[in-house]
Formats: sequence, C-alpha cells, structure tokens
Amino acid sequence: MKRSGTSVWRNFNTISVFNESNTIAYTPEQYATDPEALRAAFSRVSDLAVGKLIEELKR
Repeated sequence: MKRSGTSVWRNFNTISVFNESNTIAYTPEQYATDPEALRAAFSRVSDLAVGKLIEELKR
C-alpha cells in the first residue's frame, strides 16, 4: 500500500486454518450454532495477527 509515494505496508503473513500457529478451527456449522466458537477463533486469529505486526515493527 502506498500513500503519497511512500510505502506504508509492504510485508504480509497469512493466517488460515492451515497455519501451524492457528490451533483453533471449527466447521462452518459449529460457527453458525455456537457463538463462543466463533469468538474464540476470531480472538486467536487477532492475537496471531497482532503478534506478527509486533514482530515486523521490531525489525
């Protein structure tokens, strides 16, 4: 992403059900019927994403 000719964001990491750090995954049916499962999954992915952002900022 560029803003005024300056790169704001260059690197990215993907978080998916296949990422070894993502240990929480449910079926679509479980997400639809169990709000806590959906909350837990989003919470874990958010933690992973923030962790990756912090790693990049420390470089």
